[in-house]
Amino acid sequence: MKKIVYILGIIIVLGFCYFYVNLIFFDSWTRYSAEKEINNYISNHDTKKLKEISANNKTYQLLKHTKHVTIKGDTDNQGGGHIGYFTSTINGKEGALFVHLNFGLFPEIPKVTKLEVFDKNIYE
Repeated sequence: MKKIVYILGIIIVLGFCYFYVNLIFFDSWTRYSAEKEINNYISNHDTKKLKEISANNKTYQLLKHTKHVTIKGDTDNQGGGHIGYFTSTINGKEGALFVHLNFGLFPEIPKVTKLEVFDKNIYE
């Protein structure tokens, strides 16, 4: 009986640890997964997908003519529900990343829905 209680206690503690680690690192993991997905499109020269996720022509041209994308998070998730919105620095330029999120006990890999590099001239 003691052994069963001990094993259940360990399972509960591990469950809480998994929950908190997932909660703390979810935003970083989402940006990493998005960066990996976009770099996969770039390395495979999948211009159709690059055009599909680009919010404007400037973003598409940046993705089309680069060999690697680096996404640095400026904020945590600003979206709601199943839509994730991250203001980010994309290859040194200000931009936004939109992803489709699926939450659950084991969250699925987020899918990039839109990537936008902001045009500085609009705001000046």
